[in-house]
Amino acid sequence: MKSDPAMFSWGSSALAVAAAATFFLVPQGPAAVASAVSLVVVGLLLSWGKPVHAASIAGLMAAQLIMMRRFLASVTERALWYSGFGVPLFVAGMMVSAFALRGLIEAGV
Repeated sequence: MKSDPAMFSWGSSALAVAAAATFFLVPQGPAAVASAVSLVVVGLLLSWGKPVHAASIAGLMAAQLIMMRRFLASVTERALWYSGFGVPLFVAGMMVSAFALRGLIEAGV
């Protein structure tokens, strides 16, 4: 697969902005790890030429970060709320990744 230098530089910039946002929005350990994994996936998808899938995952991650911030402020009281609304966003991101990988496999990359 050919790599477009312009797309890679845009992807690197977007990834840096997302990483900075994650650092400031999610200061606690496990939440930061989950966000870091999502950032790695976004970066890989950008480098593999799947910017729409990467943007979809970034959008889902942004929504999840907003929910995560509220959840971490009061974990005990909001556990069921986050399980019902935040976790499905993470799972949706995994599904988007699966569709992107299927496209890469079908293309023979």
